[in-house]
Amino acid sequence: MTLSLFIHFPSLHEEISCEFRDHNEAIQIPVLESIVLGVPMIAWPLFAEQKMNAVLLCDDVNVAMRLKFNEDGLVERDEIAKVVKGLMEDDGNGIRGRIEELRDDAVEALKDDGSSTRAICQFGNTLESFVNNI
Repeated sequence: MTLSLFIHFPSLHEEISCEFRDHNEAIQIPVLESIVLGVPMIAWPLFAEQKMNAVLLCDDVNVAMRLKFNEDGLVERDEIAKVVKGLMEDDGNGIRGRIEELRDDAVEALKDDGSSTRAICQFGNTLESFVNNI
């Protein structure tokens, strides 16, 4: 079993919770949960596509920080502490602001007149008319 580690920071005053995902599980679910809740992430890729996902989350979407491995392929506790503090204090990396921006967009999309709600209603209407025409 391959594990990815996503550490969620519900607020600066709450405990850190960890979520371990098997490599067969979709990464989209914990990422979407984190974005909708406005929770920055730590990407700790171990194998396969996890490295690509970490690059996407850290460099492209800018909602996570990636841990750096030492020359032995291990992550040292000082690195973990540095990244955790970096997310909690938002060391100018813009991650906290970006995740809040995406959270606000997700909240808007999920409102009664939001884009996601309209899209799922349209999909349901399309299915209903398809079934009725059979």
